[in-house]
Amino acid sequence: MIVVSDIQEQVAGIVEEFFLNRTDRDIYTFLKEVLERPMVEKVAEKNNGNRFEATRILESLCSEVI
Repeated sequence: MIVVSDIQEQVAGIVEEFFLNRTDRDIYTFLKEVLERPMVEKVAEKNNGNRFEATRILESLCSEVI
């Protein structure tokens, strides 16, 4: 029987190994693929497919957060 804590430990190990064996460039590319692209697509969808406007909106949000 698989226990949730066993799965959590396995996932934690995979994530840890992934980030420990990568360069900053790899991590940036990973985050861009996983976070940035879907956010731009979702915001563009809400702005009639305008990716330029979506990028502008997200950049302004990011600058406010940082």
